[in-house]
Amino acid sequence: MAMGSGTLTVLGTTVVAALAVGAAVGVHALVGDPTAKPLAGAASETSAVSGDAFCELIGEMTALGDERDAASKAAEASLPAGASEAEYLDALHAEGEAQLAFVDARVSYLERAADLVSDPAVAEAFAVSSRTAQLLDAKTATLERDVESVAAYLAALAAMEADPELATAQAERDAANAVVAAYLVETCGPISDTDDSVVTAAKADAMTLGMQLTAFFVVWLEGEPLPEVRVADGSYYVAGIEVGEVSEGFEIADQSIRGPSDWCVSVTSPGHDGATYNFSARLGVTEGTCAALAGT
Repeated sequence: MAMGSGTLTVLGTTVVAALAVGAAVGVHALVGDPTAKPLAGAASETSAVSGDAFCELIGEMTALGDERDAASKAAEASLPAGASEAEYLDALHAEGEAQLAFVDARVSYLERAADLVSDPAVAEAFAVSSRTAQLLDAKTATLERDVESVAAYLAALAAMEADPELATAQAERDAANAVVAAYLVETCGPISDTDDSVVTAAKADAMTLGMQLTAFFVVWLEGEPLPEVRVADGSYYVAGIEVGEVSEGFEIADQSIRGPSDWCVSVTSPGHDGATYNFSARLGVTEGTCAALAGT
């Protein structure tokens, strides 16, 4: 379910794309991550004449993303630990439908933003963001809306991860994001401070892992091996399946996986206070390690 930002997830804010997305900090507000904060500050003196209108438009889109994120988190919270496959699929279908509507709205904003940009290179970057959103984001949301079993869903995600066309589109999106990020800072001022973006990444990574574990236990049978979460080559793996890209500077803090209603995994960015978050079967995403949660 598209519930959290920044990576390929099984239930997560974002299945922002069909592949793990490592966009530049702050770009997500425009091109993929509804958890990013609204842009701050008025247009700079070097902005184009359309700067004020442009920043207002981006602020509107960010607010829309915040609403979508809140709705996703509410849907997450309503899904009980140990949910049946039918319950999981009902939630997934509803989230896919909502995410498709959000993708359409975001594409509209991107197209309108491109019309307000006078620099051809920046306008092209917005066009690339729009095109890749329709390919990557809509593809994942359509899968969520229409899939008929969790096993089929996991198989389709794995196939998408290996699809060279989607990998090319993701590379194009990343390059466009870099151009857009620079323009946003120049035109609208600072997007968010580093601490906020690190916390956002921590929550998104924890959600990626937690939602994959949720899906795993939907089809898990008593007596089968329990999953392990690990990092290899810059990606997260759950039960040997690659589930998304590790946010820069992050690692697994700890994990405790005992059964379908008793598990937790946490991620952290060493050196950043407050950048440790866990996802547990009991509470969803919360701050701190699994060890700290177990002591509460």
